[in-house]
This record gives sequence, C-alpha cells and structure tokens, in this order.
Amino acid sequence: MRVYETMIILDPDLDEDEARSFTKDRVVDALEKLGAGVRDVDHWGKRDLAYEIRHKRAGYYVIVTADAEPAAMDELGRQLAIADPVFRHKTVRRPDKEREST
Repeated sequence: MRVYETMIILDPDLDEDEARSFTKDRVVDALEKLGAGVRDVDHWGKRDLAYEIRHKRAGYYVIVTADAEPAAMDELGRQLAIADPVFRHKTVRRPDKEREST
C-alpha cells in the first residue's frame, strides 16, 4: 500500500456539519470499503478560492490522508468527480519513506 493525500473542495453553501457528514459518509466510508486505511481527515473549513468556481468565491476544504492501493484511489476519484457538492479534488501520492515511518 502507498500513502495518498486527497484535497477536496466542497460547496461553501454546506454548513460544517454537512461537510463533515459528506466526508465521513462518502469519502472515508468509500475508502474503507475499497480496503484503504484512512490515516487522517483534516477539515480546513471555508477558504477563499483563487478564482470563481460555479459562481462561488469560497470553498470548504478537506484533506484526507490514506494508505491505499492505486485502484482504490482511482475509484475514489471517480466517485468524487460525479458528486454534486465537490467543486474540485486532487490526489497525490506521498513519498515512499512516509509509508515506512508508520
């Protein structure tokens, strides 16, 4: 398994409870069903965007760190791409040395 970090920008019209619920129900649960181990979920809250997305100037930022196989992260990316509250998402693979440190 490799270490991945996914940043998700959600619709700012969601309140904090809705954003946390989406993260738990749609992201964390999906990763666990795909056999990934979620290391951390960091809710950054609402932040300004660099440019307008869907006529909005802000977004709710969440970062999820997980140990997963590449296929699991591909499936998560597919699910996030079709989820209505998700403005943008980006997944990066963390250096291999992080995998060995845990």
